[in-house]
Amino acid sequence: MSESVKQQEPVAEAAQAVPKPKPKGYTNPALKMMGINNIRLPSRNWMVFWSLCGAIGGGTFYNYYQQKKVREKWTKYVKPYGDKSFQLNNLPRTLTIYVAPPPDDYLDESLLVFRKYIKPILNAAAVDFILFTESRQGEIRSKVAQDIRDIRKEIIQLENDTKEAERIREKENSILNKPVKFFKWLFFNGHKKVKKSEEEIEKDKREEFLLRVKDAKNILGLYYKNRNELINKPAVSEDSLVDEYEPYNTGGVLCIGRGAYKEYIIGLQEGLLGPLENPHAEKTVGIEDKQENRIEEVPEVPEVKVLSLDDIKSPNNVEMPTNISEIKSESKNDTNESNDINNTNDTNDTNTNTNTNETNNETNNETNNETNNNNNSNDNEKVEELTEKQKEEEKKKQKLIPYITREKFENEGEFPKELSKYYENNKIKKINTKDNIPPFFQQPVSVFPVYNLVGITTFPRRIYRYYNKHKLMDRYGEMTAKVIEKRIRKFDASVDKFSAIDEEEDWSKRWVKRGIENNSEWLQDFVIDDRVANKLWVYDLEGPIQESQESNSTIADTQL
Repeated sequence: MSESVKQQEPVAEAAQAVPKPKPKGYTNPALKMMGINNIRLPSRNWMVFWSLCGAIGGGTFYNYYQQKKVREKWTKYVKPYGDKSFQLNNLPRTLTIYVAPPPDDYLDESLLVFRKYIKPILNAAAVDFILFTESRQGEIRSKVAQDIRDIRKEIIQLENDTKEAERIREKENSILNKPVKFFKWLFFNGHKKVKKSEEEIEKDKREEFLLRVKDAKNILGLYYKNRNELINKPAVSEDSLVDEYEPYNTGGVLCIGRGAYKEYIIGLQEGLLGPLENPHAEKTVGIEDKQENRIEEVPEVPEVKVLSLDDIKSPNNVEMPTNISEIKSESKNDTNESNDINNTNDTNDTNTNTNTNETNNETNNETNNETNNNNNSNDNEKVEELTEKQKEEEKKKQKLIPYITREKFENEGEFPKELSKYYENNKIKKINTKDNIPPFFQQPVSVFPVYNLVGITTFPRRIYRYYNKHKLMDRYGEMTAKVIEKRIRKFDASVDKFSAIDEEEDWSKRWVKRGIENNSEWLQDFVIDDRVANKLWVYDLEGPIQESQESNSTIADTQL
């Protein structure tokens, strides 16, 4: 034992003599006093993880920060337009905006471009807008064409009303010039009460309302203090105050997406060069009338003679047997019936069980028939719902059928006579409407591209665009500012038909192939007739823009 202890002592002394390894990392007495023994870098895997997290988070934060700065930049630029004071009866400038979904994607992507990049700047400039969206191709085209046809009908109706008013005025003047006719008119029509117009009726209602709430001055506030201005002065839009020979300085049309722009231009030509009435309506109406007027043939029901009690009781109406054989057969039948009755009394007990089973089977069959009838009724309801949906879809498809195709614009299309007088001598004149605002096809148009990549193969490009959205926002902000400033020029077919064409590079090849097979409107050639192109105006979005605040305020003072 003593020798083994002596051998272990030098081993322990040698182990104590070996110096301890220094701890990795940085040490400091001050840090030790704070409870931090040493500081060292994490392992390689943790370094990779935290560097990736930092790059992703930092890039996202930088992108949002730059977007905020860009938004503030352009809202501040157009702020003088929004600071302009309006009277109580004045309405701001109004834009018409058409939004189409990107190919092979949802409408939310296009609406996101409008809400995030365009709408804040329009709100800062106090510019109103009317938004139209589509769920399938052709809806914007049919909407634009139908609106133009309605405007044409309204113009024709106004012209007819003015002619009728002039004729009545001349007739009244002729009556007043002749005493005899005047007294006849006074005798027959003087006692009749004159009907009030709608404006007078509305004015009376407003006055009655003011009398009722005469004591509630503090509640009415602005309306009560300015009631004379609100009642006597009708609402006037800023777009209606434009010069008669400069209707292109009003409102404006924005197309969100290359597809919406194509449909808008084709819709203009369909509405201006096409007919007022639907040439396809005769076929559809004829079929519907035939179906409605069709009468189903009812089979003839044979007449049934009903016997009364007197006929039954009277012996004359009873048929008597003529042969002796018939009498014998009847007597035999009577004896057989009596024997059968005796036999049935014996067999009633044995048949009770069978009768109960039969009744149970009948009840089960009745329940099964009821369930089958319910199922059949539900199936019929589903079929009716499907037929109604199919009818609605067919009606929508019929609405999308153009009145005139693009191939017939040049040969069969005619510029309407009711509008030709507003475009005489190479000059444009404001078209008279009820609200005195020039129609949208006299207002300038612009297109905002919607860049949208779809698919896994485009993932690297999508990541790059995600971290550079602030640059896209800057571009949209500049385009919107030019629209607000009304920087316009004449439509140039050689240039403007290629507007936002770089958006088509993002369209997926599968969608393009499928669209060519289905004859998609977006993939057809961009066709525009010279009779329409010469009358259009567009926003000049390519020129430089002034970013100084002083120049911006002067522009606002001159143009508003």
